[in-house]
Amino acid sequence: MAKGARPVSKRAAKRTPAEQAIERAARAARKAEVDALRARGLNVTCDAGYNIIVTQRLDVFSLLHSRKSLTDTQLYAVRRLEQYQAIANGHERPEQSMDRVDKSSEGAPGQNVTQAMIDAHRDLRAIYLTTGGKSSELLIALTQPQEGILTRWRDTVKHVTGEHDERVQGAMIRAACENLGAAWQAFDYRARERKAKAA
Repeated sequence: MAKGARPVSKRAAKRTPAEQAIERAARAARKAEVDALRARGLNVTCDAGYNIIVTQRLDVFSLLHSRKSLTDTQLYAVRRLEQYQAIANGHERPEQSMDRVDKSSEGAPGQNVTQAMIDAHRDLRAIYLTTGGKSSELLIALTQPQEGILTRWRDTVKHVTGEHDERVQGAMIRAACENLGAAWQAFDYRARERKAKAA
């Protein structure tokens, strides 16, 4: 530092009342967004200023996984199922296969049906068939919006299976996820066989 130069303060310059009001409003908006995400059943990690760091779906599958009742493979099988369901319903569209096919009852009313949606519907039928009737029915119910959230999943299991015992309900979900994992393995094996034959 040059002789006689004044040291630069490390403290930030004090904000004006208008700047402080803008920051308070922005913080309130961030807090409202965090609250809205949590109300939708998402686990939100944020800093003290309500800046979102990460959001995670908080449902029965993540709950059982956190308790070591579901393996990583079983949880992945469910998340993959949800991804295919989203594509089939036109909520999540991959870059490929986006050419319009037609307008039909699949997906939202008036929605253009893409080849990706048709392929996902076909693949889901194969997965449900291999997973098995009751397991598929349970997984379909629990992956519907709000049906697998922590405050509702037991009622969903009870409605689908008629089972009231809480310990048995968890075991039924584990068995369904195990069946689903095996269905994905068979699905991937068949896909590799088709690819090998086509080569």
